[in-house]
Amino acid sequence: MKMPRRRRKLCKVVLTILAAFAIMMSLTGCTSLSSLIRANISGVPYWVYSPKVGLGKDRVSFVGEGRASSSRQAELLAYSSIVDQLSEYLGVPLDQEVYRELSVLGTIQAYDLYVEDSFSRVLDRETTFYVYAVADSSLLEAASSEETIRRNEVSKNVEELVLQGDSYMKDEMFTRGISCYMQAMAASYGQDYIKEEYSYDTLFGDVMDIIGSITVSISSSDPSRARCTVAVTRKSVLLPSKVRNAEVLAMYRAVDMKGDAYDDSFVYITGADGGFVFDCLNFSMVRKGSVEFVLDFESELEVLERTTDPAIAATLRAAVEEKSVRFDYDRAYILGDIAVAAIEFDSKGYAIGNKDTTDYLCSLLKTDGAEVSPFYADSNLEEDVLYDYSQLKGGADCLLVCRFGQMDVVESRLGGFAASVEGTATLFDMKSLSTIYSSSVVYASAFGDTAQSAVKASFEKLADVVYSLLKADYV
Repeated sequence: MKMPRRRRKLCKVVLTILAAFAIMMSLTGCTSLSSLIRANISGVPYWVYSPKVGLGKDRVSFVGEGRASSSRQAELLAYSSIVDQLSEYLGVPLDQEVYRELSVLGTIQAYDLYVEDSFSRVLDRETTFYVYAVADSSLLEAASSEETIRRNEVSKNVEELVLQGDSYMKDEMFTRGISCYMQAMAASYGQDYIKEEYSYDTLFGDVMDIIGSITVSISSSDPSRARCTVAVTRKSVLLPSKVRNAEVLAMYRAVDMKGDAYDDSFVYITGADGGFVFDCLNFSMVRKGSVEFVLDFESELEVLERTTDPAIAATLRAAVEEKSVRFDYDRAYILGDIAVAAIEFDSKGYAIGNKDTTDYLCSLLKTDGAEVSPFYADSNLEEDVLYDYSQLKGGADCLLVCRFGQMDVVESRLGGFAASVEGTATLFDMKSLSTIYSSSVVYASAFGDTAQSAVKASFEKLADVVYSLLKADYV
């Protein structure tokens, strides 16, 4: 029996729909089909729910969504969502430059990422903005691999620093251990994948505990010589442990040849007994003052202050500074009062009879706190000057005799003159008339607008040299 024409037509329509459904199922799968239907019902593009449809294996898709009262704000939030997803994919936070590149140019060149499509709609005065972006999967995988390598290197570096610090602690080189832990802190800051035992917060607590257990003290001192013994120890169950190889910064004030004060410092390292002797290495130290001794973690603290939490770094610095100790001194002139006789000679070897250099050298010594008096000698030889002063019974404990002579004066083609001089200095003990100090020949040169001013400046330069050479002996 033949089927009615109308019925046959209906069957063809049903078969066509079923065939189309079968084709769609074979091409997209049930999930994709469900997303397509959902997108059609929601009135949004299919890629909002099925961003991978139609993509090759070499591309990765991202869909960003933003909601705001204005269209532009919603769009920017959608771009921000893309960047967040990309950060999660790579396993590393991306900076504002990446977001700016995407929101302004619609692309991120490093990953060959670009915006494929976008869509927006307004419901109840709120704009929803969708952005569909695709990127090169090989570039993303390479970046992800680089990040994995970087993380492994950072983790290895942090672990090695901590283990090295542990080794120093075992050998009672506690400050070396602290240094390693501080370096590990800087390397682990902001790296949430680091093991908890090596993390920034854990190491901070360990470092604070160790610093708190260390003491810097003055075990013996001689203020009149600016000399003392510094000891660095650490609390232990029975007796304090001696801290070996600790770097201690000694800070003090010194005076230059013009009498101007400046800050100076020197780093000492404790020996096997956990201590060291501070002696006046810089004889330009102010006559009366103080020396501050502090554990030297300056380079480590500067890195922490620059690269980590400033508040935590400030706490560490305060803890270190709290361990400092001060040594007050008042150096005495062990040679007593000094008389100065500086004899000047011209280039032919004749005494000039000038008093300027004698006065200048006296002013240098007085600036440093010495009791000084000038002696304007008529004789030219050191022995004769010594005899003349002894006969005058000037009363000084020591006599400084300087013999300065001109070598050459040259006029410059650019204007002015250059002069060079040489000389020697001898320091006598007036009680025994013996020699305390005798210099080798020293040299100096200077410039001036005239030949006379150039020579005068050269003699003063030579006096500066003698002043520096004698400081170690007359103090």
